[in-house]
Amino acid sequence: MRIQKIRYQKFIEQKGKCFYCQSPMCAHDISTFAKQHGLTSRRARLFFVTAEHLTAKSCGGRDTHQNIVAVCLYCNRTRHFAKRPLDPHRYAVKVQAALGRGKWHGWQQAAQRQHSTSHHDQPVRPVDLHEIECRISI
Repeated sequence: MRIQKIRYQKFIEQKGKCFYCQSPMCAHDISTFAKQHGLTSRRARLFFVTAEHLTAKSCGGRDTHQNIVAVCLYCNRTRHFAKRPLDPHRYAVKVQAALGRGKWHGWQQAAQRQHSTSHHDQPVRPVDLHEIECRISI
């Protein structure tokens, strides 16, 4: 199965939320997404959906439905541009800790500001780390 198809299927299964930070992601039109969420187009690009291999291809991971999750571009880049990228479970712990301190990509703060004026945005739901552990142990 092509990775683009898997990425889109995972986007649908995850209800459009990033696997790591649970922020809404954009699968198609950046400008519409930006307007819907009160973001600039440049900032909205950080929420574009990407495919994340739970087991890296360099470690024998494959382009399979079980090994791929949908993540926002921000989480994907931040994980892979680190000097020593963390495994998916440790990275999820890091993301959740940063979100708890309001120090990730700022979606949570923007959503809370807009939530007071709009019923469309939902606050970011923390990731269930047990759920991630189960998915990673494939």
